[in-house]
Amino acid sequence: MDAVMHIAGPPSGSPAFATTSLFLFESVSKLLQKKLVLFDLGLELTELFQDYEYASFNPVAYDMANHFCEMAADYHSEKPRILDYNKYPDTDERKQFVQTYLSSSGEESEVEVENLIKSIEKYTLASHLVWGLWGIISDHVNDIDFDYKEYARQRFEQYWLKKPTILTSQTAE
Repeated sequence: MDAVMHIAGPPSGSPAFATTSLFLFESVSKLLQKKLVLFDLGLELTELFQDYEYASFNPVAYDMANHFCEMAADYHSEKPRILDYNKYPDTDERKQFVQTYLSSSGEESEVEVENLIKSIEKYTLASHLVWGLWGIISDHVNDIDFDYKEYARQRFEQYWLKKPTILTSQTAE
């Protein structure tokens, strides 16, 4: 698995895109256990690694939700299939991440931050479903030594655990 993360930046042609070429987000680095994370927003880099195998065009909230969910994984451990959701970023870390992202386009009002956080929480459910299904399918088509069924089980477990809270809190507003 590639160790590079890509999150969409401000839309091409926006003032933030035109004036900003490269960001180092301190909050993202903290979330990634002090690893250096660079966001390419227009600057041509000499080296750029991307994992195109799973690339797709997604809503920003889905990409962020998926990023937060992936923080539960340690693919370099002896049991990479075991997810630890205690590593999922807390409310303050998620808020700091979103504020930093939105500040790049000048949209960091409290309302925008809260709206994106709510969307991220909903998309967390989608991430669990997608990667749970991926695990089931991958168990039948891949020869890699990885317990895909266990991975899928954990993702579906998180879906069912979080669904009532996320959907109830969203409809109450």
